[in-house]
Amino acid sequence: MLHIVKLIERRYPRQGEARPAPLARLATVALLALSAAALMAGVLLQLR
Repeated sequence: MLHIVKLIERRYPRQGEARPAPLARLATVALLALSAAALMAGVLLQLR
């Protein structure tokens, strides 16, 4: 899952390394967590 973050960071390089836009980082982490939760829910529904 970490390679997705690296891909996004390579696609959209941060402008200032001193101020790495915490909102974008937060949005990326939230998106990853949401996708992971959806994946887990799908697996659990399949197992039921």
